[in-house]
Amino acid sequence: MRRWGADGLKFALLAALIVWLMVRSTEGLGYHWQWFRIQRFLFSVADGRLVPGPLMQGLAVTCQITAVSLVLALAFGLVTALMRLSGSLVARWVARAYLGVLQAEDTLLGRVRKIPVDMVVLATGLEPRHDAETVRRTFNISCAGGGFFLERHPKLAPVSTATDGIFLAGACQGPKDIPDTVAQAGAAAAEALALAGRGYVEMEPNTAYVVAEECSGCKTCIPLCPYTAITRVDGKAQINPVLCKGCGTCVAACPSGSIRQNLFEDEEIYEEIMGVLAHA
Repeated sequence: MRRWGADGLKFALLAALIVWLMVRSTEGLGYHWQWFRIQRFLFSVADGRLVPGPLMQGLAVTCQITAVSLVLALAFGLVTALMRLSGSLVARWVARAYLGVLQAEDTLLGRVRKIPVDMVVLATGLEPRHDAETVRRTFNISCAGGGFFLERHPKLAPVSTATDGIFLAGACQGPKDIPDTVAQAGAAAAEALALAGRGYVEMEPNTAYVVAEECSGCKTCIPLCPYTAITRVDGKAQINPVLCKGCGTCVAACPSGSIRQNLFEDEEIYEEIMGVLAHA
């Protein structure tokens, strides 16, 4: 009730402002409003009777048309509902053709489609929780454009994330119905059970490591690691091989070249280049 009152007050103030601006602008142009002429468009008095003017007559005709339209709409809706509930096949098809056709634009086909339906259910829009960003930073999970959590691969790893041991299920990944949510929850539980029942964790073979004697402790690599695998210990960078995924970002960014990557040593790269150039 308070909201309606506030909206009504805003509308009244806006209307008054518009009228005031119109009056002031027309007076500035030299036009003088003849307010005494407005009364005869509303009503007049003849032979002691109140006679409606043209404006009131038009308003009465508009109200009559609106009332007739409302009655016809209600009548058509009632008749159509009774036809759809009747046992006649022809009556159901007629009612379905009258109300049961959904018209929508198919953006993939590039045309407007008309689909006969029995019922249309409209769902409200779904958006991520307000604390989704905090959860993402805590567990180092990637997010899509809309703010929902992103899986590692939509086909090969639909419930896994970039962080090992963290799995997705339900509407945190995007809008889903109940069957899809239950199926994804079962897949996430199976992945977690397989990880726990295996008894060991496989590590990436191409992890990075730091040559402590050459590290200057500049901390350039720490904010660049997307997996937070680099820490600073005793003034030197230290990489956790369990968290490292071997992306190579720190290796390329290290100014002193003290960070190396297994299976991608400088000597190996140089030998590969020399082998290619030897046959050029």
